[in-house]
Amino acid sequence: MRVRFTKPESTGTKKKKIYINGRFLSQATSGVQRFATEVTKGLDDMIGKVKDCPFEAVIIAPKDANHNIALNHIQVIRKGWTTGHAWEQFELPRYTGGNLLLNFGNTGPILYRNQLVVIHDLATFAAPKGFSVPFLTWYRVMLPLLHMVSRRVLTMSEFSKGEMSRFFWASEKVHVIYNGIDHLDSVISDTAALAKFGLKDKKYVLSGVGTAHPNKNYGTFMKVAEILKDEDVEFVIAGYPGGKAFAKETSASDSARFLGRTTDEELKALYENAACFVFPSKYEGFGIPPLEAMACGCPVVASSAPSIPEICGDAALYANSERASEFANQVLKCLHTPGVRDKLADRGRLHSKYFSWRNSARCMYLHINQTLILNGSKS
Repeated sequence: MRVRFTKPESTGTKKKKIYINGRFLSQATSGVQRFATEVTKGLDDMIGKVKDCPFEAVIIAPKDANHNIALNHIQVIRKGWTTGHAWEQFELPRYTGGNLLLNFGNTGPILYRNQLVVIHDLATFAAPKGFSVPFLTWYRVMLPLLHMVSRRVLTMSEFSKGEMSRFFWASEKVHVIYNGIDHLDSVISDTAALAKFGLKDKKYVLSGVGTAHPNKNYGTFMKVAEILKDEDVEFVIAGYPGGKAFAKETSASDSARFLGRTTDEELKALYENAACFVFPSKYEGFGIPPLEAMACGCPVVASSAPSIPEICGDAALYANSERASEFANQVLKCLHTPGVRDKLADRGRLHSKYFSWRNSARCMYLHINQTLILNGSKS
C-alpha cells in the first residue's frame, strides 16, 4: 500500500499547466470532499518540495465555492456564472485551455478528453436503493462516459476497479489509489463531547459517521442494539436519520440514539472512548470510518461486504451485513472476551498507519506525471 517515490530528473523544459476541478470547494464535506481536499494539500506540498516538478497547478472553482483551503503553491480562482453540474459541464472546460484537468470527486465534464477522473465507487449501479431518480439517472449516464473519455481513471480499491470491469468494461487506464485517514492525527480530542452527548462514565458502542443512506445499513445496528438491550451499554450513532427509506429501515428499534452532527474533535473523542465501532455497511468503495476508529485505538466490528475486508484486513472482526445476530455476537466479544478488545486495538493502530494522505498525494503525483508523459498536455 505504500508508494515508492522517486524525484524526476530535470528536463529543462517549461512546466506544463494542469487544472484541478474545484467544485468540491462548494460542497458539504463527506469522504469524497475529504479526499479532494487532502490530496490537493498533499500535491501543493510536493510541488513546493520536489526539485524540477514538471507541472504547475491551478484550481478553478465555481462562484459558490465557500471552503477555504490553505495552499502555498496552487492558486485558487473562481470562474463562471453558474454552479453545480451546469458549471462543471459547460463552463469549466472553457477555462482549462485544453490542458490536463484533474477531477477528484466522482464527476467531471463528459465531453472533455484530456482529464484524469477519480470515481470513488459504483453504488449507483450496484446498490441504487436510496438514490433519487434524477441523481441515479445522471450518474448512470455520466460515469460510463467519464470512464470512456478520460485519459486515466482512479478508484479507491481493487473491488471498485473490478466493479468498473463488471458494469463498464475492463481497461488498463483504471488504477487504484487508496484514501488516507491520518487527518485526525492533528485533531485535538474534545473530551467534553462525552458529557454533551450523555456518555461520560458510560460504556457505549458507536456507529455512523457519514451520510444517512440506506447502504450504510444503520437498521442492522438498531437491531443489534435491540438484541443487546439487556447489556449495560448504550448504542449511539454519530449523525442524523434522514430520508424516507432510511427512516423506514431504522424504525425496528428505539434502543439506539442519534447524536447529530459531530465535529472532528468530538468524533475523535467518541472513537477513543467507545467500547467498539460497528460498521454494518452493505456497499463501500473504500470505507474511511473504520480506519479512523482503528487509528484512535477503537476496536472495529465491520461488515464482510466488499470492499471492507480488503481495506480493514485482519484488524477487524466481521459479520454479514444482513445478520444482526452475527454483529451482536462480535460486539459481545469486544465487551466481554478477555484480550479481544486490546488485541483489536493494537492491530488497528498498526494497520491504519498504511493509509496516509501523504502516500495518497504521492500516488496522485505519479499518476499525473504518467498521464502527462503518455498522453501529452498543452503547456
